[in-house]
Amino acid sequence: MRQGSPEFVKWWEAHEIRSTASGLKTMSHPTLGVLHFEHTSFQANDDPALRLVIYTPV
Repeated sequence: MRQGSPEFVKWWEAHEIRSTASGLKTMSHPTLGVLHFEHTSFQANDDPALRLVIYTPV
């Protein structure tokens, strides 16, 4: 992406690219197979580096 988009480089270096706060995630477990989860992310007000992510089976 950096090679094809100078705008992306600018955003990346400014840390303006963030993951979504919620959505669906698929994980592959070695014995249970493919698992699907909804996830929601919460960020601490006092410290933006702290984040809690909750995964709920679909």
